[in-house]
Amino acid sequence: MCWEICNKLNCLSKAGDIQFFECLPQLRRWVWTWAVGVVFGVILCLVAGGRLLDHISFPGCKKQVVRDPVFVVGAPRSGTTFTQNLLSLDNERFAYLRLYQTIFPSVIYQRWIDALARLDGRFGGAFSGMAAKIERNLFGGWDDMHRLVCDRPEEDEGLFVYTFMTEAFYLLFPYVQQLPEAGFLDRAPAETRHRFMRYYVSCIR
Repeated sequence: MCWEICNKLNCLSKAGDIQFFECLPQLRRWVWTWAVGVVFGVILCLVAGGRLLDHISFPGCKKQVVRDPVFVVGAPRSGTTFTQNLLSLDNERFAYLRLYQTIFPSVIYQRWIDALARLDGRFGGAFSGMAAKIERNLFGGWDDMHRLVCDRPEEDEGLFVYTFMTEAFYLLFPYVQQLPEAGFLDRAPAETRHRFMRYYVSCIR
């Protein structure tokens, strides 16, 4: 696990070097890159720590069997989110990820968030009001394309952010050719793909 964290932080550092030293100077982008890189690095370490605690506190999670998974696959803007939302209405047959579960793929963190939500009900929704403001500030620009709400069903793409095996990585670092180790899983060596699948299965158990 420590090796994986170091590998991802190394990729993030490489992306920063390209941004700062190999591109035309843009102060605004430099500041934004630095800020996002620091925040992402901190969250990456926190998530890794939470998943380590999961192995200690909830060892039974590793034995949970995923039965009859349903994968919704399609091109962007083709109705995949609509289909997922329809499936999520059937709680008896389907389980699904919420946005906060993709941001914090750790049982112990999700237990804390659920406890905070119960506490929020006793205080008249003070915490949920603050969360709604944060959501609008962070994700409001996506509302016309794909609305993001922490407690609503969400695609599993968020899980891939921590592996850098997502094209979303290039929204911040648009260096596809210079960073071949990020973005596209089918370009990765077989060993990397196997590690990725083990990580993915551990997140959805």
